[in-house]
Parts: sequence; structure tokens; C-alpha cells
Amino acid sequence: MARMARTQAEALAAFVVRVRTDWSHGGVMAAIERAADADPLDVARALVNLAADRSMLTPALLAKPGPWWRNPAGENVAPERHTQQCHEHPAEAVPCRECRRAAEADPPSTATIEAARAAARAAKAGATR
Repeated sequence: MARMARTQAEALAAFVVRVRTDWSHGGVMAAIERAADADPLDVARALVNLAADRSMLTPALLAKPGPWWRNPAGENVAPERHTQQCHEHPAEAVPCRECRRAAEADPPSTATIEAARAAARAAKAGATR
């Protein structure tokens, strides 16, 4: 895996800001530099996927794991980061494909979500610092 050359990054950023006129060239370049550990083709694909989502107000999320790192086969090609491992599928990083499929098939109720939030808040309040 080769690192993206500066000229490649500049060309990619120039393309993206032409289609996402609300993003700045400097912001796109900064996002590319933060994701520089990944394969250049994967970075380009992820950036285009991110730019295609009009709800994304900034390219800064490129450096984070997310659905924009999916390749055409649906595989997550995000570079290794300090990721959290799934508690049920330790070989998978969050968001885990199996857990996501299960949640999409049987989404949790609002009451279940609120109970989980309350438990997280209580655990955080009880944690020592």
C-alpha cells in the first residue's frame, strides 16, 4: 500500500471542491492528510462517498470510521484507527456488520434506547475520575 502523493491529494481535493462547492480546498486537504494511512484509492472512494452525502457539512469525518469507507463489495476498508471492538463479535470493529444487520432487522424500541441512555448516564456519574 502506497501513501497518497501530494499531487494526487491536490487533484482529489480540486475535484471534490468542484462538486461540493460548500467545502474548502484547505479543509478537504486537511481531511485527506488525516486519512493518509489508508490506500490512496480507498481514500479517494471514501472522500467521494462522503461528499455525496449532502448532510455532511464538512470533510473532516473522512478520518473517522463510517459508511463512507465501504468499497463496492460492501466491505469496510477504513484504515486501522483506535477503534472500539464489538462486544459480541470481537473480530469486528464498531459498527459491527452483524450487530448492524440485527438492529436493522429488529430495531430497538424508544423505551429500550432511553433505558440504555439512562444506564450509561448512571454509569458515567458513578465512575471515579
